[in-house]
Amino acid sequence: MEITTAGYAVLRARVIAAWRYLAIINSDGRELCRLDCTTDPRVTVTDTAVATRVVYEVRLRGDDPEFSSILPVRITGSAIYRTDTGGEPVSRVTVPVGTLVETTDGIIHTHTAFLPERPVSEVT
Repeated sequence: MEITTAGYAVLRARVIAAWRYLAIINSDGRELCRLDCTTDPRVTVTDTAVATRVVYEVRLRGDDPEFSSILPVRITGSAIYRTDTGGEPVSRVTVPVGTLVETTDGIIHTHTAFLPERPVSEVT
């Protein structure tokens, strides 16, 4: 069985709808915050129209309420969840993103979720 272009569009739409929460991870592997991708203006989710990818981009600043009281903070990755608290991540990215030292510092982090290329029954 082969997934068609239309099938991948459906899968990407389901991922975008269900995988709503982007967690920001520090250098200790600790979750600093979990952002709702549907309501937080710092997060953009893009259906790339490339069969196997959904791209999450987040713009973080040192003066964001999650970080301003704990500066400096080194961001080393992100994880995507289906729930706003708890649960298991459905996608992870571990890369040296950057360090927020001052309240004027900013970071743009991209998290790309890759969908399977093999047939799947459903992505939830």
